[in-house]
Amino acid sequence: MAIFSCLNSRKFWASLFLSFIFLPTFCFAQSANDLSSLDLPDQLDLSPDGARLWYKFHETWWEVDTAPNSQPKLVENHQVAPKPSPPKIEGTARLSSPQISPDGKRVACLDAEQPYGPLLLFCRPSGESQQRSPLSHMPIFSFRWAPDSKSLWVIGMNGADEPVGRLTLDGRFDHVTQDVAMRRKAGLEVSSGVVAWVQSDASHYGTIWIIDTTGKPRLLVDPNPQTREWSQAWMQRVVRWKNKHGEELQGVLVTPAHGDHFPLIVDPYSSWRNRFLNIPVLGNYIFVNAGFAVFFPDHRAPHTFPEMAFGRAYVGMSKDRDPIDVVTDDVMSGVAELIQKGVADHERLFLYSFSNGASAIDQLLTQTHEFRAAVSGAGVSNWLGYYQLRHPAGDETIPGFLGGKTPEQYPDLYRRISPVYQVDKIVTPLLLIIGKKDTRYSDTIEFYNKLRAAGRPVSLVVYPDDDHGISDSEAEPYILKAIEFFRAADTSDTKTYFCDGMWQTNTQARSVLNSKSGGNDSEFLNMIELLRNTKYSELINECEANIKSVPEWLTPRLFCGLAYAHLNDKGKALVMLKEFESRAGPSYDTPPCHDMTVILRSLVK
Repeated sequence: MAIFSCLNSRKFWASLFLSFIFLPTFCFAQSANDLSSLDLPDQLDLSPDGARLWYKFHETWWEVDTAPNSQPKLVENHQVAPKPSPPKIEGTARLSSPQISPDGKRVACLDAEQPYGPLLLFCRPSGESQQRSPLSHMPIFSFRWAPDSKSLWVIGMNGADEPVGRLTLDGRFDHVTQDVAMRRKAGLEVSSGVVAWVQSDASHYGTIWIIDTTGKPRLLVDPNPQTREWSQAWMQRVVRWKNKHGEELQGVLVTPAHGDHFPLIVDPYSSWRNRFLNIPVLGNYIFVNAGFAVFFPDHRAPHTFPEMAFGRAYVGMSKDRDPIDVVTDDVMSGVAELIQKGVADHERLFLYSFSNGASAIDQLLTQTHEFRAAVSGAGVSNWLGYYQLRHPAGDETIPGFLGGKTPEQYPDLYRRISPVYQVDKIVTPLLLIIGKKDTRYSDTIEFYNKLRAAGRPVSLVVYPDDDHGISDSEAEPYILKAIEFFRAADTSDTKTYFCDGMWQTNTQARSVLNSKSGGNDSEFLNMIELLRNTKYSELINECEANIKSVPEWLTPRLFCGLAYAHLNDKGKALVMLKEFESRAGPSYDTPPCHDMTVILRSLVK
């Protein structure tokens, strides 16, 4: 007999499941420590015949055969064979990685055509001193000569992707990898036709991939297999849209696995790849597990060096326009697209980022009042002051990203890009975060004081022992503080749902409410009836329809999870349980949902 066969009324919940209430509670959502403790190989080495690969974690080496289904083993020591001495060739100050071709006839290197342009791949005959044109204008992270000396294996840059492929001497790129991912972290190794790299994407972190002699890419080592299970709770993809100038832009979007019209966190750090999101001070999966969608628009604000990250074509004519107009148009046109498609709730928009992304947040707040709240960590609000501080030491970074313009020539431009001079335009509740030892500490304090003097809604948190970053011990409280700040600022008339589908409209929906002002429990009772009659397939259809039509009501996820569990699909059951537990508040702390949660935990453990 199925465990639910005797269900026949709404009152069964108080007594039927007493035998389960003492089961241990399991927590499935990831913590900041879970995310930040994931390990990443920082060095690769291939044997001359390509049959074995060594990889290094910190000071520890592992060895694995490159044949399919090989298992890695710990080795006491591994000595990397010394590389040939690099040839001495002329180029710019950014020239790097010169390599002689296997036949000795050519030299390839990375160099830039412009001081703040991307690194490109150049090639010249051995012995020739003058630099030629680049093989391609695709930005390149890393390269190795192919054994035939007629092409080079490269990790390139193409928007949110870092593709691996062959670049021929006539500039043709043969793209080999298929999925969109970050692949730069440990460079590229090539030996006897085998190519190896480290990859991170929406469901993997620090995996080692190879292209073997068949020419097909495949996963060789996964040091963090738990991430594949975690990733069932979210959907991550590259999104594209057009701004008001008709220019196509792109970014990365991650949402909970089910639902729509999510509260949206925008992280405008830019230069973003489709990577595993485990950096606490930037948008990450903890927000997604809490019910938010997170959007990373790859905008072209000059201070993010977009040409260096994406190449000249992506920057286009934006380099000749007002920098503040560029970041505002690029970001807000992407947000508008997500709202139009039903992904984001236009009344629940938030900003969260660090460093370059925080600088963009501060600029955006002077131009738009669309966001409910913003958390800005260690940004620059006074670019004029930043220039005056760093220019005496020979730092020309700021004029560099402004096309050579100095404050002596263009004082209005420096004030335009500096929010500290425009605090009167900021009305969005803002939480500023800074480490006491950060070189930007005085900038943040100046911004905070001017906002306070202008009567603007600003708060400040200073971490006394941190510099430009947040320590691991502070990461979890940091993210939870941001979530609490966002929820406190959400004063829109939202519906707080209860376990049985009833709801109340409340502007401060953060506590258990004793009265209900809308809704009905017919769908709830219908799902109970389907569960009682063990009609699990019908129940899945019913609860998924409810999830789609009323994503804010979380109880259908429990019914779906129970149905999936009884159909022996524990993976989907676990996803549903995670979604419920990560988003359910006090209004669900009643016997029906409590008891269903306990039972579902027991079925998927």
